[in-house]
Amino acid sequence: ATLDEISGGRFILGLGTSGEKVVQGFHGVPFEKPLTRMRQTIKVIQCLLSGQRLNDCGADLWEFRHFKLAMTPVRERIPIYCACLNDKAIRMVGELADGWMPTFWPWQQMEGGRKLLSEGAARTGRNVDDITIAPFTTVIPMPKDMSYGSARGIISFYVGGMGVYYHEMLSRMGYKENCDLVRELYTTGRRKEAAEAVSQDLLDALVIAGEPDFCRKRLGEWRQAGVGLPILGLPTDMGPEICSMYLQMMAPAA
Repeated sequence: ATLDEISGGRFILGLGTSGEKVVQGFHGVPFEKPLTRMRQTIKVIQCLLSGQRLNDCGADLWEFRHFKLAMTPVRERIPIYCACLNDKAIRMVGELADGWMPTFWPWQQMEGGRKLLSEGAARTGRNVDDITIAPFTTVIPMPKDMSYGSARGIISFYVGGMGVYYHEMLSRMGYKENCDLVRELYTTGRRKEAAEAVSQDLLDALVIAGEPDFCRKRLGEWRQAGVGLPILGLPTDMGPEICSMYLQMMAPAA
């Protein structure tokens, strides 16, 4: 609520369950009932922002105090976008949240995710068009032979080193043989070979790379496939001037 006030009503909250390696191995918290926790977290936030008391939010994983916000929020509902990959979780986004953030979901198969959102939305009488599809989008506006090298390293890390989620999702979507190879190489310490093994088909499905004009055109194709708000990661090793130039280059034509 405070961040929404500071930003003049522009704040969007992103939530995700993460995975066992991060939750237990990094934060030291038991990885139990992740989807239930996220569902109830959403309810708690929406309850408090709307002026209700905490113990009326309908969440039963915790025992809540008879608490209510002392401030009046700028908005009674702040958009909540959830990063989810499995079918049950995506339906929950359609049921409760305001946006879906699929990471490394092949853009040509976005309609399948939208169908799951629609099924969830129907449970609460919502319109799927009110739910924004907002994937993290790797865009590298450089010649392909230079940019794909960087992208291969990112993808091999997610497929081979980030638990099972991305490997399982991409395997379901037709990339199992390539993902098996990448994971085998990555988990046996051959990380350079793992990156080199990422196929061209997988790259083209997950990454936008090439000259700026090509990148803008491909972003337009992603929007036509159902993406409402592509989230572009800014270069982490460049100054603000380069980041500003990058944003200007990738902005859609007026």
